[in-house]
Amino acid sequence: LRRVDAAGRDASKARTPVAAIGTVARGVGQRLGTHLDRLVPALVAPLGDADDAESNDPERNELRETCLHGLEELVRRCPAEAEAHVDALLATALAFAAFDPNYSYGDEDEEMNDEDEEEDEEYEDDYGDEDDDDDTSWKVRRGGGRGC
Repeated sequence: LRRVDAAGRDASKARTPVAAIGTVARGVGQRLGTHLDRLVPALVAPLGDADDAESNDPERNELRETCLHGLEELVRRCPAEAEAHVDALLATALAFAAFDPNYSYGDEDEEMNDEDEEEDEEYEDDYGDEDDDDDTSWKVRRGGGRGC
């Protein structure tokens, strides 16, 4: 837990201890239930905010997926002890199940006129589209869905 706390928002340092918590939860099951009051906040903190599109990078998404998987294992292995945390975890899981930083929910695109579309087409070939193979946000959505 100290390593997760010490890593803070550094995804590369936090991922291994977070994965270890999930593995231990899977291995020892219900015996870990007495520690959920410390474990759950330690796994929720690295998730960050689901609405923060700034933190949509592959390393961060891998950490989020690992945290969500660890939380899923804790709830699955310690259902009675996790009951106090279920509402908060369900809200978190639902937020990340809807996580899609690549989709703009604004109405800006609808207001685009023909002139803007021609300009966009002109520059489209120069910049190209982002490579969808690098998008790892689907892992976060899958983790959130499984957590539900």
